[in-house]
This record gives sequence, C-alpha cells and structure tokens, in this order.
Amino acid sequence: VILGGMIHRQSHVTVALALAAAVLLGIKPSLVRDVGFQLSFAATLGIVIWADSLGRWLAWLPGAFREALAATLAAQAMTWPLLLAEVHRLSLIAPLSNLLVVPLVPFMMVAGAIGATAGSVLPLAGWLPLQAAGAVAGWFRTVIEVTGSLP
Repeated sequence: VILGGMIHRQSHVTVALALAAAVLLGIKPSLVRDVGFQLSFAATLGIVIWADSLGRWLAWLPGAFREALAATLAAQAMTWPLLLAEVHRLSLIAPLSNLLVVPLVPFMMVAGAIGATAGSVLPLAGWLPLQAAGAVAGWFRTVIEVTGSLP
C-alpha cells in the first residue's frame, strides 16, 4: 500500500492483506490452521471493510472515540464467528475493554521502541520511556483482569 503510493499507483488494502496472507501461508502453510493467524487477519479485514462505514454511522460521537469504537466493533464483528467456532463463547465486554486499551497501543509501542533503542546505546537513556511503556502495559493488565473477571 505504501509502495503503491510512492510509485503513484492506486493500491487496495484488501489486496495487500490477501497478498500478505498468501506470502505467510506460502512460507508456513500450517498457519492456515492457526487460530491466532485467522483472528489477526479477520480483525484486520473487518477494520478495512467496515470501520469507515461504522464511523459514519457513529458520526454523533467525538472523533477519536468514534474511530476507536468503529475499529473495535468492526474487528469484533469479523472475529466473532471464528471465536464461536473455536472456543464456543463470546465476550460481550470485549468491545469495552478494547476501547480502554486500544487508544494507548501506539503510545506504548513508540515508548517501547524509543526506550529499547536509546537503552541499547546508553542504558539510562532508555529507562524513562520503558517505564512509561511499562505503566501502559500495567493498565492493559488491569483492564484485562477486571473485564476478564466479569461474567
């Protein structure tokens, strides 16, 4: 998708996603039976296909919250059939827990990358960003434990 934009060609995210799946399956065919692989691609496909439409439907909500909710609902809707088939259960609280953690994922990833990079050069330089990433990870764990304990 990025390369297509760089060479001034129209690109399609769904085609890129299918190509990524084909390459991964070509390298490791057993992934076709891997539930994590299936869920990852289903969630991504759900976001690609439905998030914009859901975002328009949720236009009455504030921007960042609307986008996060639309992406969460799109991913959940696409993965629920797989979850039902594999684990025979659905978590109705999952969209709420996702809303509580998903907006912080980019911050945690950037802080972790900065901390790891800086820390590999000068260990003390990585301390603060890694502490920030660790605090966010602690929040994730709390959300998971609390929402996971609900019926």
